[in-house]
Amino acid sequence: MIISIGVHGKLLTVVAQLTANGADLRYSTYLGGNGGDVGLSIAVDRWGQAYVTGSTSSTDFPTVKPVQPAFGGNSEYGRGDAFIAKLTADGRALSYSTFLGVAVVVRTVPVSPWIGGGKPL
Repeated sequence: MIISIGVHGKLLTVVAQLTANGADLRYSTYLGGNGGDVGLSIAVDRWGQAYVTGSTSSTDFPTVKPVQPAFGGNSEYGRGDAFIAKLTADGRALSYSTFLGVAVVVRTVPVSPWIGGGKPL
C-alpha cells in the first residue's frame, strides 16, 4: 500500500506491506526527501519487491543506481520530477531509485501490476 500524507505543509510518501490477510504489518517506510513527495502507483512482484512511482520536488530524493541522478525540476515553482523506486522485499533498502523528469510539470503513469509475474493489486 502507498499513502501520501501531509506533515508540516508538505506531502510525504509512506510505503507499507501487510500480510495477505491484512492482519499484520510486514513493514512500513518513508520514501522521499526535503520537498513534497507524492506516491501515485505501486505494484508488487512475485518476490514481494515493491515498485513505486510518483512525483517529487525533493532535491535530495534518495537515488540508487539512478538513470537520472539529479533533480531536474524547479521546486520553487512546484514543478517536480517523476520518480520510480524499487524496494527490497523486506522494505529495508532500495534496489534502485531514480528521478525521471526536467523542469516541467511531470505526471506519472501507473506501474504495471504484472511486473515479474506479480498479481494485480
